[in-house]
Amino acid sequence: LVNPQHQHLLHSAAAMATCRGAWPLLLLHSKGVWQSMMPSLAFLLLVLALVVLPPRAAGEDAVGGDDGGSLHCCRVSSKARNLMLLSCNASASDAIADIAFAALGAPPAGRMMCGREAASSCAADVRAQVRRECVGRRFCSLNVDQLGKGCPQRPDDEEVLHVRWSCREDDQAASAVGSHRDNLPPVPLRTEQGYIVDASGRRVRLRGINWAGASQWKYVPGGLDVAPLRHIVKLIRELGFNIVRLIFSTEMVRRDPAVDDHAVAANPGMFGLTALQVFDRVVDALEGQGIMVLLDNHMHTADWCCDVHDCNGLWFNGDYSEASWVDMWRTVARRYAQSAAVVAAGLRNEPRQVCRGRAWDKPGGRQCSPEQWTTTPLDDEGCLTPRWINGPAELQYREAVIRAGRAVLQENPKLLVSICAPNFGTDFENLDHFPPALPPGRFLYEAHEYSWYHPDWMLHEGDIRHACKLDDMFGHIVRKGIAPVLISEFGMSQAWYDSEDQRRWWDHVSSYIQERGPLGALGGMDWSYWQLGGVQLGGTSRTEFAVEAYGLLNECWTAPADERHFAELRRLMQEPEAARAETTHLKTCQEIMWWKNPADSDSTAAAGLPIILLAPLSLIFVGLASALVCRASLKRGWQPCRLCRRVVRRASGKFKESVTRTPPGYGDIDGFGVDSSVIGAASAANTPCASPAHSSAEISSWRRTHPPLDELWEVQPMDGVVEEVRLAREASMDSQSELVGNRSPSASPPHQSAVGKVSMREFIAEARDWAATSVIGHQAERLESADDLSISESQAERLESADDLSISESQAERLES
Repeated sequence: LVNPQHQHLLHSAAAMATCRGAWPLLLLHSKGVWQSMMPSLAFLLLVLALVVLPPRAAGEDAVGGDDGGSLHCCRVSSKARNLMLLSCNASASDAIADIAFAALGAPPAGRMMCGREAASSCAADVRAQVRRECVGRRFCSLNVDQLGKGCPQRPDDEEVLHVRWSCREDDQAASAVGSHRDNLPPVPLRTEQGYIVDASGRRVRLRGINWAGASQWKYVPGGLDVAPLRHIVKLIRELGFNIVRLIFSTEMVRRDPAVDDHAVAANPGMFGLTALQVFDRVVDALEGQGIMVLLDNHMHTADWCCDVHDCNGLWFNGDYSEASWVDMWRTVARRYAQSAAVVAAGLRNEPRQVCRGRAWDKPGGRQCSPEQWTTTPLDDEGCLTPRWINGPAELQYREAVIRAGRAVLQENPKLLVSICAPNFGTDFENLDHFPPALPPGRFLYEAHEYSWYHPDWMLHEGDIRHACKLDDMFGHIVRKGIAPVLISEFGMSQAWYDSEDQRRWWDHVSSYIQERGPLGALGGMDWSYWQLGGVQLGGTSRTEFAVEAYGLLNECWTAPADERHFAELRRLMQEPEAARAETTHLKTCQEIMWWKNPADSDSTAAAGLPIILLAPLSLIFVGLASALVCRASLKRGWQPCRLCRRVVRRASGKFKESVTRTPPGYGDIDGFGVDSSVIGAASAANTPCASPAHSSAEISSWRRTHPPLDELWEVQPMDGVVEEVRLAREASMDSQSELVGNRSPSASPPHQSAVGKVSMREFIAEARDWAATSVIGHQAERLESADDLSISESQAERLESADDLSISESQAERLES
């Protein structure tokens, strides 16, 4: 092997031995023995690696996954939680083998890395005590207070307990854990009506957990610094979750940085890997445990989420354009196209406002200046607000979803495209009427729900109001079968039972997910709880190693932090009781006016009148008052504006139509409602019907050509039109052009004695009757719908030119319109 042409053989053999787990063979490579060996030995080594050694079983890396051994570490502060739970859960026969490190005392000066611990200058070695308590047991609970005082010089200060332990089956963990791939549903999943089904058509109810970390500064999912990957994923399965919302940042994918050893300290086999390589191992490990994965693009810039000043609220920012975001999704979809566990792509977490300022109002927060990377002007508050379909083109989220969703499905047609609603997952306006143009059955929506999204009074008014609000937000989308809605984030603190507001909120939300929601009779809604880890991972506004109050697990990642907390989630995993399922509460939502606080003072309610009468009574009062004002103004010759004509017409009973519906019309009757603010402004100006849009010359012209309003309604020119209508109906003419062609423009209209004087009301009746015969299709439809009385241009010209019909130009224009 002195010949360079042959050295690659031994390198290949060593590399293959690494893949096959033949670590002893690496000694030949690392000790320089190869310099004295013959090429034939290299071939023997290669054959040994390829043939003699058994190949890796399917899923072995997914469940074993962290070659190079595994460590178990924990850090607990006396100021936060006094309890530490050590565990070894590879199998029922596993147990704690030894305590390699245990120190109690002052917090260390720097970051302590699992496997490279060093006690602080004021700390006590408590290994002997911990060994007596824990060795030989599968689970061991330690109380920090019972271990004494580690630093007597600081009796009242915080003390920290650091422990590292090993388990009997650490070396055999891969075979002990085994594979649970059979738990995965047949893929691809698809949406059907308001829920998700697998390839066989059976409903798949998502019961998920958010695994945070990879979207933040360390670029890896949380917990890998203190617990073996295989133990974490096994615990997720044993707790009953069937899907993980695995969050990541655009920066993690685009940069793919090398991971700091501290971030994966409990998994030495991951040392030296990049962020995407660690992410691959996590996805493989979840697949090995039969757990589905929803990949969620949580942030662009790696950091804690979410704030309107973090410059990450849109699908693009100053660091990553929309094209870069779409290309990132192509990369991710292609990378996991062969994974049976990756079933959905969450395009963007919580689209929201982006505002000028410093993130989280913290000195170390990032300064956001959106005007530097967008062409849309900022609003008065210095913000950009995305909408689903409205607003500036670059801020319309629907179009961005279509582009990114199609890119994902081009790379991996099996994926579901998951779409989080704008405004922190709460604004579903237009998502029902304007769904994204993606293939049928390939998308779902995401909603987020937290207690601070609602006023305090609603939390104290019973769950029916809360349920009505959630239905108004997103539940109606599921009820109508438009798309499933995954509640992909919701959560409460571990001590939720100490807060009355959180207790009430949780009762309402859990009831909606199980019984009161749109899928109460079909197994309950899909959900994903926020979040898995019980320790803060750093980032803006965060403190590394502090307790994550909303996290499910303890600081050691060995079990739930609070059993009562997890018991509530366990209840959500069960099928709702059919007898308790309530899906008919919608009929009462409008009756109780769920959006109104009953405690608000109301003069009408105080007087004993039903609140439902307030609107029509106000309208009647305003209408009568306006009628008197406008009639008086008309007698004085003032200009009758649109509002006055409408008020007078309705108040005097000329049309017996609903107060909320515009009658089929004449002139410029266009359906505007009676606006008391307009009346008030006109009265204040002492010109009840004057319009600032009309000049004095226009008003004078109008007065010359318009008769008083009462004459206008009974004016005779309508008689000829009605006769034309009758003749058209009797002749069953196919088109209006035939009517025009058969009569000369100068011809006289039918004799008026055949019709008599006709009022507008009678004319409308005749027009409706004519519409029913469908003589002229498009005009009849408009007449039937009572939206417009359309007089064609040819009719208007004919009326205007008729010798004995004194139609003014302005009247003809109104008839035409």
